[in-house]
Amino acid sequence: MKEKERKFLLKYMPDLTVGRTEEIEQGYLMIGDGKQLRIRIIDKQDGWFCYKTYIDSTTRDEFEYLIPIQDAVLLMSSTKQKLFKTRHKLKWGKYDVDIDVYDELDLMTVEIEGDDVDSLTEFPPYFGVEITGIKKYSNSSLANKK
Repeated sequence: MKEKERKFLLKYMPDLTVGRTEEIEQGYLMIGDGKQLRIRIIDKQDGWFCYKTYIDSTTRDEFEYLIPIQDAVLLMSSTKQKLFKTRHKLKWGKYDVDIDVYDELDLMTVEIEGDDVDSLTEFPPYFGVEITGIKKYSNSSLANKK
């Protein structure tokens, strides 16, 4: 499945009463050659296994599968390259918007996802400076900063 998204620094926190929140632990099992294999545990109850391949700055192939939580915990324990974030999930028109708060890194970002996000020129007012494609803001890079 194709994933198209753009990423920004968060200017300010919008009204979150209209969305939902998840606590995410994310670990990287392998990274290289524009590919990554990661494990994610959401709200300490759901395990996800994901393989991503880089196509361009806004597009990736993504294959994500629900796995048993005990497998996710075991895989997570096998890596030191991980991060923790609180994700606030919102909608803006037809687009999915994810606000990620990385408390340990003193960082807040916002991503917008949809088939035509690369052609958008206007965004909600809480979107700050665009950081799409800037490697130091990728989750795999942030996982090394802890």
